[in-house]
Amino acid sequence: MTLFDPAKSRAVYVGVSRYEHMPDLPSVEQSTLDLASTMSDAYLGAIPEANSTKLINPPDQQTVGDALESAADFADDMLLFYYAGHGVSGLTRSDLYLSLPGTRPPRPAFNAVQYSLVREVILGSKAAVRVVMLDCCFSGRAALPGLSENLSRVKAELEIAGAYVLTASPANAIALAGETHTAFTGELINLLNEGVPSSEKYLTLDAIYTQLRSRMRRRNWPEPQRLTTASADQLGLVINRSYSADESPRQSIPRPSAQISSERLQFENSRFSALQDRQAKFRKKYGKRDRGVRVRLRRAVNGILGPSGSGRENDCCLVPAGASRRIFMAASSSRPLKTLRCPICGSVINDWSSEIAPRFLWVDEPGGSIIKIDKGQYKTLLERFPDGRLDAMRECTVLHGSDCHSRSSHALPDLYGEYGSPIAIGLIGGIAAGKTLLLAAMINELTNNIDVQRKFGVTPSPLHLRIEREYFRRTVHPFCNLRREASKTLVMQSELTYVLKLDSDYAGRSFAVAFFDLSGEYFYQLDSVRATGFVKGASAFIFVVDPVSATPTLVPPGKGRWPAPSGFAAPVEVLRECRADPGDPFIPAPAAIVVTKGDLIRDADPLIGKWLDREDTLDLKTSSEESKDIYSFLAGRDARPWLYPAEAFMDASLHVASASGVDVLDSGYFPSHGFGQRRVLRPLLSIFAALGIVDRRLLFP
Repeated sequence: MTLFDPAKSRAVYVGVSRYEHMPDLPSVEQSTLDLASTMSDAYLGAIPEANSTKLINPPDQQTVGDALESAADFADDMLLFYYAGHGVSGLTRSDLYLSLPGTRPPRPAFNAVQYSLVREVILGSKAAVRVVMLDCCFSGRAALPGLSENLSRVKAELEIAGAYVLTASPANAIALAGETHTAFTGELINLLNEGVPSSEKYLTLDAIYTQLRSRMRRRNWPEPQRLTTASADQLGLVINRSYSADESPRQSIPRPSAQISSERLQFENSRFSALQDRQAKFRKKYGKRDRGVRVRLRRAVNGILGPSGSGRENDCCLVPAGASRRIFMAASSSRPLKTLRCPICGSVINDWSSEIAPRFLWVDEPGGSIIKIDKGQYKTLLERFPDGRLDAMRECTVLHGSDCHSRSSHALPDLYGEYGSPIAIGLIGGIAAGKTLLLAAMINELTNNIDVQRKFGVTPSPLHLRIEREYFRRTVHPFCNLRREASKTLVMQSELTYVLKLDSDYAGRSFAVAFFDLSGEYFYQLDSVRATGFVKGASAFIFVVDPVSATPTLVPPGKGRWPAPSGFAAPVEVLRECRADPGDPFIPAPAAIVVTKGDLIRDADPLIGKWLDREDTLDLKTSSEESKDIYSFLAGRDARPWLYPAEAFMDASLHVASASGVDVLDSGYFPSHGFGQRRVLRPLLSIFAALGIVDRRLLFP
């Protein structure tokens, strides 16, 4: 095996997805970018991003040629060239052409990159090893007659002395319908991210080819081809993520056989049924007591103030202080708000709808710079940028502490109060509980699952374009498409994670919905004022139960533990103090309790396997049965501290879910086999039903 020096190596990635005279290849762009990102991963030890050039839909041959020549001049150790797109040939010759957006298949000589020129540049490089990867068929999708007869000639054209050429099959259809990546590059990315279980620390080019061929064959996809000279096939391209010094297969970890006794289950089931009855009675009493408040709230446009002289402020999210702080989302007006409560700090903003507001506004210009707008320039800005509000933020500056010397600055989307009372949902759980991945899976399902949108009559759309792009780029895409584990939520973090606009057919209005990813330790380490700031403005809560901490005997050893010993006791007490009236048995807000990472304990307890494998994610009528089983599971496993939210909130449901379907590898990536979301949207749909965004009778028949 031979190794290369990444600092002395160069890479050029070319992807062509849009064409004027041939069918577009939508998955090529993402395939090219993700392969480049994978190859520049510091863990893999491949070519760093600073030494890589990415060309997406280059306009002409010169652009590609200049990039390749520059890389060839600077590469001393390894030179990598990757191309994905249509491969075409001339009418009378078997020359291979790498197509560009303006390529015309019958005569590509003047509007495509001739591979022989690429080969000439690579041959002239002083790099010790040259690697070429081509994700294209030799003749594109409209393969020209007679090409298969000249296949040997095309192979000879591809060959480069002292290099390794890896290509997709001549008959490759380059991408399967609906795929994020092309068939060939997608499997290559998966292979590099997962590695191969073996005692070899590096993946050689030959090992990569062998594994690719095996994977493509199992899927009945066209097999890749290789052309190698000298000993280039023994080049260690990347570090093997599944490397193990021991070649023997890993033994599965035995799971405990002891199950919850039937007597204990019966007891906990009856206990939960009694809890549900008490919650139902309180909801009925609560509704009657505040019916007049809801009527006034429907008529409110700019929020309701407390009793005269009370000194208590309110907005459309909160009812008068004299009638306690309760949430009536669907009852409020859908017109723009003049007053709202900031979901980050809990303060009341009294001039939100004012065009001359004492706050700041940021708008991204086409060039990427940011304009800072002082008060009085709002109309001028909108005249300059008619769609600027979709990229605008308003700053909320709040003073904390009795001395009013500490200042915390944060911003909200400009459209946050445009659709009546907004909804703020907080995900609460310990570090590494799986909140970030659960939220990413929820958003991915909500925005991409057309069945959900049709069944529940909800239509999601961006509320802020920059937040939308950044969240999908940094969190949703790396996890859902690249299967990469997310970073841990910071203890001190209390920031807006994601926001969207949600049109509801059932409520007959639109909602601004904001999500917050909060570490459970947040409620332990912050002073009471800051710790209660968020909960004052939050509409609903999703409590994420980590089975590694709640039921440690059911999961493999060696996992990190949430250090807080009392489960959700602290956040529930903070919420009760801020949100419930003295003497009320329940907090008047919706909550969902989710046992995440269900894949880790699926085989350890039949109650988890029963629900995790069911295909009823969109059937909320089974939520009561699921809630009873998950309640009995946690109580029967002596995890009652994690059941505090179920016993403290007026509207509470319990669920089991798995954002990934499989456990993460030591490399920080999830394996492709078995990867997928399991029941992740069900907790969010239950929250929507409790808030009246979808039909409440689906959750409480």
